[in-house]
Amino acid sequence: MLAVALTLLIGVAGWLVARRLGLFAPAMFGSMLAVGITSALFGYAGMPTEARVSAQSISGAFIAMSVWRRDLANARKLIVPMLILFSMLTINMLLIGTAFTSCAGWTSTRRCWAAWLAGSPTSP
Repeated sequence: MLAVALTLLIGVAGWLVARRLGLFAPAMFGSMLAVGITSALFGYAGMPTEARVSAQSISGAFIAMSVWRRDLANARKLIVPMLILFSMLTINMLLIGTAFTSCAGWTSTRRCWAAWLAGSPTSP
């Protein structure tokens, strides 16, 4: 419970600092940066799963409210950029994975399992 209270307190402090600095979307960026940095430094951040799920649901609903019919009509124009993005991410993952495994001396079986556990499109 203390970790949740500290997480919320640091998030509010980050929001206030970002608002004072005049950053764009201070509630999102300020709190995310503050909690991320302090969590990386001290490892205390905590939030119940129910709170995360409800925050994601509210965020998704808020974003979906801004979708219009013309946005759906323009979705076809995103197919090629999405394919390019996915291709580049896959190539990058394969190159970085190969570099890491050659430096660490991993076998190809271990590399496939590590990629699968990380959520990679490569499966064992």
